[in-house]
Amino acid sequence: MSSKRFNTHVPDRTMYIGEFTGYRMVAFGREQILDYTAEIRVYQAQVSPPVWVAVDHMGKMDPAFTSFRAEDTMRLVQEGFTQCVRAWESFQTGGLQGTVKLGPQLVPKRSKSA
Repeated sequence: MSSKRFNTHVPDRTMYIGEFTGYRMVAFGREQILDYTAEIRVYQAQVSPPVWVAVDHMGKMDPAFTSFRAEDTMRLVQEGFTQCVRAWESFQTGGLQGTVKLGPQLVPKRSKSA
């Protein structure tokens, strides 16, 4: 008889936001610094195993920095830029808590006269 294991891990709803400028990149075999200011968000994208990703607020940068811990991901972001404009701030996201599911009980019935 097989037994099922359900995921008991609770996602961390903490999000970290910071603003950085001077993005370091390697292009054409040389390290270059772009005049680019970005608001970076770090959040937990996967629960088991935990994966924390950093994305640009404007969506111009795919998750370029990933790690298994939030602190390591934030450290990678800080090393990827030359200057910190606004230090890291953290807050809790609500996720799907408190949302109301749309279902048959919330959709009005069609009138039979139509």
